This record gives sequence, C-alpha cells and structure tokens, in this order.
Amino acid sequence: MRLIIVLMALSLPAFGQAPGQDRSNAPDATTRLLIDFFKGDTNRDGRISEDEFGWPKVLFGSIDQNKDGYITANEVQTLLPSNPNAGSSAQRRYNPSAPGRNRQTMRLTQEQLAELPDITHFATHKSDRFLVDMDVISAGHPYFGKNFYRPHTGCHIYFKQPGKEATPQKPDSYAPIYAVADGFISNVTPWFQLRPIYDSRLKKMTTNYRYGLGLTFAKTDGQPVVFHYSIEPMVDPEDENFYRPFLKAKLGQRVKKGEVLGWMYTPPRPETDLRTHIHFNLMAKSQFIAPTIFTREVTEAFHKRWGKIAQRYTEVLPACMGYKLSAEENPFGSGAKDLLY
Repeated sequence: MRLIIVLMALSLPAFGQAPGQDRSNAPDATTRLLIDFFKGDTNRDGRISEDEFGWPKVLFGSIDQNKDGYITANEVQTLLPSNPNAGSSAQRRYNPSAPGRNRQTMRLTQEQLAELPDITHFATHKSDRFLVDMDVISAGHPYFGKNFYRPHTGCHIYFKQPGKEATPQKPDSYAPIYAVADGFISNVTPWFQLRPIYDSRLKKMTTNYRYGLGLTFAKTDGQPVVFHYSIEPMVDPEDENFYRPFLKAKLGQRVKKGEVLGWMYTPPRPETDLRTHIHFNLMAKSQFIAPTIFTREVTEAFHKRWGKIAQRYTEVLPACMGYKLSAEENPFGSGAKDLLY
C-alpha cells in the first residue's frame, strides 16, 4: 500500500517541478493527492469521503487509517516518503508525538473514581448546565453516529463574535466555558495541532491549533468517563503559549458543575463565519461516545441555535445530542438509537 501511494505521489507535477518554476502558491504534495490524483475532495473541505474517492474502493479502507469515513492529508502524509526539509514553520514548531510537552494528563486514583457516579446515573439525572451560555452560540450540530451517512464523533458549537471589549490580553472578556458536571480535570492541553484543512478563501491547506480540557465526571465498568472539550479557534496564533491564559482549570483540580474552566478565544471574523467552534464528546475505554447527558430543556435550547449548519445535511435534524448512534456510541448501554437527548 505504501508503495502504491508513493508511486501516485511521484506521478504528480508537484514532485516533478521544473527548475526555476515558481511554486510558492502551489498546494503541497498531500493536498495535490487529495484534490488531483484521488479525484476527490469535490467540496474542498480538506478530506475525501468514500463517495468522493475516485479509485477502487478497496484502497479507501487501507488509506483511511482511523476508520472515520474520510481520507485526510495527514493520513496520506504518513504513507509518503519523509522529507527533512518539508513542513511549514508551524509544523516544525510542534511535534505531536513529543511526549508531555503540550498535553498534561492524569489517572484518577481508585478513591477519586469511587466518588463519581456510574454513567448510567445520567440517563435519569441529566445535567442542566450546558458547557457555554446559549446566547453566545451562532450555530451547532449534534454528535453524528456511525449509522449516519456522514458520521462525526462530536457535537459542535459555533460562536458569535464577542463584543468590542474582548481582547486576548483579557481572556475573561470572551465567552466562559463551564463544567457540565462535578468531577476532576484529568486533561489539560494548551496547544495541539489539528489536521490541515482546505481554506477556500486562501485556496490552500492551512494548519490550525486548538486547546482543550478533559473532565472526568463518571465511570463505566470501573473505567473513567471523560467529557472532552476540544476548543478550536481555527487559527495559528504562532505562539504555543497563546492559549494558556484561556485555560483556568488546572490538572487534577476538583470542580463543581457550573464552575468556569476557561474561555473561548474567538478571533475577529465576519459574523457569518462558521469555523471557530468547540467540539465535545464523551470518551470511555478509548471509545468516542455521544454526550447525551443534558436535560431535554438544554438540548432543545441548543437545537434552536443550530441554524445554517443543520441546513447542510440531507435530513431534517431533530433535537438531540446524539443522532443515528451505534450501540457502542450510546453511553447508557441500551443499544443503537436513532436519537438520544
């Protein structure tokens, strides 16, 4: 398989550039593979679905390494020969495999874990505290399960532009992010590289960085259940310490429901822009799980704010936190569900 991809790459003009040819605005090799050689990425979202894939389907499953239904530039990159001179300055600044540099994690003690309820507790005792205030939301969508035609392992919240008083020098001038339940902060990530995406305005792949938190708030079969906050401004601040002031919660901290954990950095953009967002889901036993732990009132209030995002799909999306879920994505062990609040 690796040989096939390398041969594909070598057949592209990007690899056979004529001497002196100006390629300063040309896409990189992986982008050209996505767009040109694979005959895919017709919607220019920086990834290829199986429907967009222009080669034999047997190859798709081999290249889609994380089995999320899409081929990304990162997945192609791992199959290409390495080039020590390649990579943007942003890629050189951050090495995702560098242990402990940008991600802090902790395992709860058995005593701490014993304090937490079983996840099934939230089937009947729902949280009435959403992770942000509803009035800061511009759009959103639920967790799309494996039984949906376009699965995505997390809900999204998109943000309105903050007031003129918002400035990076005052993190608390941005929208607060709350603990959705009592628990322990088990993950703090002040700087993490996201997969490159295609920016239609710039007409090239762009690298973005996120920050985030993990709140361990429940358990299942003796293992922790983590509420995962992936906070994604969708920019490159060019400073790996930029987001640190936006994280208030500390690793190992015990928090109460409703406590402010940090703030949502929202870069200045047009009001209609739909990029800056929080991706949230549950994680347990290395499995992505739908975050269906909120009251009906919270879920319906969120649903009313989905707006333009919900219009992108071929189905009318009902109010829910999890849609078209497989059995393993249902936190309460009650099997596959078309929707869960």
